[in-house]
Amino acid sequence: MWRSKPNRASKRRAAKGFTLIEVLVSIAIFASLSVAAYQVVSQVQRSNELSQERTQRLNELQRAMVMMDNDFRQMALRQTRTNGEDPAGQLIFWSDYLLDSDAKGLMFARVGWHNPQQQFPRGEVTKVGYRVKEETLQRVWWRYPDTPVGQEGIVTPLLTQV
Repeated sequence: MWRSKPNRASKRRAAKGFTLIEVLVSIAIFASLSVAAYQVVSQVQRSNELSQERTQRLNELQRAMVMMDNDFRQMALRQTRTNGEDPAGQLIFWSDYLLDSDAKGLMFARVGWHNPQQQFPRGEVTKVGYRVKEETLQRVWWRYPDTPVGQEGIVTPLLTQV
């Protein structure tokens, strides 16, 4: 049997490595996989941000509803005095621009805020109001239901983007 010896040219070709076309094809495949992976990661990040925003808004709404529910359930049948005047004839005040609101405002007295042995500088009955100001629902409350002249209420923002 006669075997031919491989010549030097065929040995060089086998030992060279990848061709330019093979390298370009592999780079193109890697680039397309990288773009696809980036799009997936980007979409997951956007979904996460949107989910966090909506969760934050839902938490804000739930806190506001709990606060309002507590106030309305504890509404008192008590007339209030403002600036030392005679007691008002209403139990619930609801009118335009009440409490310096941008629209309607609501104000009433509530009970249920215990103050054992008068330890805190407030009464067990307080005056509470709600207003919308600068697109924010705000809760305004006073330490006592009968407020002296010029006493400002304590403002707590409840909901934004109202």
